[in-house]
Amino acid sequence: LEVSVENLPDWERVGRLRDDIADHIIKNIGCAHINGSMTSRHPGNLSVSFDGVEGESLMLTLDSRGVCVSTGSACSSGAAEPSHVITALSDDKREALTRAKGSVRITLSHPTTKEDAEYIKECLTTCVASLRQITL
Repeated sequence: LEVSVENLPDWERVGRLRDDIADHIIKNIGCAHINGSMTSRHPGNLSVSFDGVEGESLMLTLDSRGVCVSTGSACSSGAAEPSHVITALSDDKREALTRAKGSVRITLSHPTTKEDAEYIKECLTTCVASLRQITL
């Protein structure tokens, strides 16, 4: 609790990094979707889906570049089935399953720097494009 209270002022900076990454994704990576609200979420959490890309493949590709992400939502972490949280974000069952299968969760925290965010943006752009070339 003491550590959390000490770091409370830094969450605003972390939230700006998260928003910068989200803006980059929407403006520079086509067919990408932010999962959930950008205003009602933890400042260090960004869930995003990419059409035409399996979340698991993207996670492994990013990992090979030193970027750690998770697939699905935090509450379904480790589950083999698509996230029920992400599938609930759409009334269209097919779209919901596609988004859930193509989603990754990026978690930022106090040690995350602007340079880290820039590297994440660069890797996401490159890796998504590369995976889409393979699958299309």
